Amino acid sequence: MRKAYSLLLGLLFAFAIWADNYKILQLNTSYVKIGNRNCIKGDVFSDESVIFWEQNKQAFKAQNLNTKEIKLFAEPDFRSKGVKTIKDYYVKTNQLSARGASVSALDEISDTIYLCDSIMMEIPVLMDSTHYFYITYNNEDTIMNHRLNYKDQNFIIDKSLFDDNRMNRDILLDLYYHMPEEEYLIKDSLTIVFIPWE
Repeated sequence: MRKAYSLLLGLLFAFAIWADNYKILQLNTSYVKIGNRNCIKGDVFSDESVIFWEQNKQAFKAQNLNTKEIKLFAEPDFRSKGVKTIKDYYVKTNQLSARGASVSALDEISDTIYLCDSIMMEIPVLMDSTHYFYITYNNEDTIMNHRLNYKDQNFIIDKSLFDDNRMNRDILLDLYYHMPEEEYLIKDSLTIVFIPWE
């Protein structure tokens, strides 16, 4: 009985330290209600705190104080996944860590990307002048084709790739990986949802 009690206490302690704190870096509204507080830039909160979204496409960028990862959290993303906390968000998307990506990361790219300025996606493949990612999408009667910039093992989707007139609605695009004499379709019908940002 004492062993079972000690094991239970150990598990509870492990889950308690698993909680991470986040610091808000930017918001697209004057505040966001998290737990029982109206949080603004610079406030810190637990990933177990409930986020009360008060507007469609409300969003904020926050930094995990343990891993230093910065991520955009957006109302439509939480709504579509049916989650209320950052902890539940990561459990639901099976993204417990942004580090240690594997080759299967290509298959793990979400069907929807929420974009306010730019997003970096870590993919463990070679990227250089002859190995790169690019996107294609229809812009009225024209097929647009944009090579993506990269940094280390991250490719970057930036809102500057899209015409300002397109940002008032979602865009469907295809994501490709280019190699000399070969191209791979990585993701088709990838949805870009633009999040308004000042």
